[in-house]
Amino acid sequence: MIEIKPMNGIKNPFINRFNRLKTPLDKINARFVGYAPSSRQPAAGEGLGPIAHASACSADKNINRNTGLPRRHDRRVMDGARARDNQNDRDGNAVNGACIQRSWDDVMSSLKLADVVGASAHALRSNATSNLGLIQSIANRMRLLALNALIEAAHAGEKGAGFSVVAQEVRTVSAEVESLAAALGQGLSTGVDDLTRAVEQLASEARANRCVDLALNAVELIDRNLYERTCDVRWWATDAAVVACAEQPTQATAAHASERLGVILSAYTVYLDLWLCDLRGRVIANGRPDTYPGVVGTEVGAEPWFREAAALRSGDAFTAADVRTEPHLGGAQVATYCASVRSDGRSDAPALGVLAIHFDWQPQAQAIVQGVRLEAGEKDRTRVMLLDARNRVIACSRGESVLSETYPLRTEGRAQGHYRTDQGRLVAFHDTPGYETYRGLGWRGVIEQRLA
Repeated sequence: MIEIKPMNGIKNPFINRFNRLKTPLDKINARFVGYAPSSRQPAAGEGLGPIAHASACSADKNINRNTGLPRRHDRRVMDGARARDNQNDRDGNAVNGACIQRSWDDVMSSLKLADVVGASAHALRSNATSNLGLIQSIANRMRLLALNALIEAAHAGEKGAGFSVVAQEVRTVSAEVESLAAALGQGLSTGVDDLTRAVEQLASEARANRCVDLALNAVELIDRNLYERTCDVRWWATDAAVVACAEQPTQATAAHASERLGVILSAYTVYLDLWLCDLRGRVIANGRPDTYPGVVGTEVGAEPWFREAAALRSGDAFTAADVRTEPHLGGAQVATYCASVRSDGRSDAPALGVLAIHFDWQPQAQAIVQGVRLEAGEKDRTRVMLLDARNRVIACSRGESVLSETYPLRTEGRAQGHYRTDQGRLVAFHDTPGYETYRGLGWRGVIEQRLA
């Protein structure tokens, strides 16, 4: 767990085809290497959290402390924030999806051109081999003809001497034609082989770069999602009912806080539960007491996520834990985000407790890794994964070895790239670029693909 603070020549039609192939692929390579995810700065009032959503937080505080407006108005504030949250996700996904689609369209166009060039090279080789075979056959017939002529000239004696000279010359020409045909065949075969290898390499590089881009898309989507979670926890830690319960944990304040957390959970369905803890690490309220009745009273002071959160120095800071299973939530896979609860909801006030929100990891992450845009023929031979900073598999499109496998990734110090394994598999990877104030936890997207 970490504490993250907000950041302020020869005219040959075959060669011409090869050149037409190389140009678009070079552009794609340059695009992939220079690709940087776009980020849309939120307009006034958009985003989440006590910083990006000052107006929403202020409205929520006024509901609880000053105006005493009905709870249904409170729910409208929640629903409005959720709508902005969802719209931000859709906008980000749309930008990423459009970029991926354009890149994929360019790659597919280049791969089709590569297929055309490869087919042309094969046809050229076949035609050349056939024609060279005919030339060789003609040279052989000329050689036999010259040999027969020499034999007949010898039988004719002196009268056949002149004919012998012609026959010898025919034999010489035949040998020269045969030698020229052999040299032409060797040179053409070498050239076609080199061109075929170059085309295959360019096509392979295009496929690999596309997989790198897809790996980036996967890890960026999850980090965009988790960025919103960091905003949520800081915002909800300022809720009046949460602050009141942390300040005076009575049965009444705990019931009110639990009710408020339940309202939040009814609007934000990506969470399993929200826990309010005192500074000693005891859970004093949760949002789903009916679903998880044994949570209140649980001691979590020894948990790494709590220790890190208890050490936070500001209400604007938060902690994020790596994915794990939580026994008090039925062994579900969770990503826990924490913020400190402070007096009067002020970021610079003394800490009263810790709010921990448990993100329902498995279904959200699974939707991302299974939603990567692969062709129908690729899915059966491709494994899409999310790895944490220790290369532990935290999501897999096949649902294999999640949280139990350490993937043998060879980055060689690179933030992005691809390589071939000893078994001939393509492995493409990309580190998280982070999003907004969320730097990420060093996760990366990885795509492993068995070559067809």
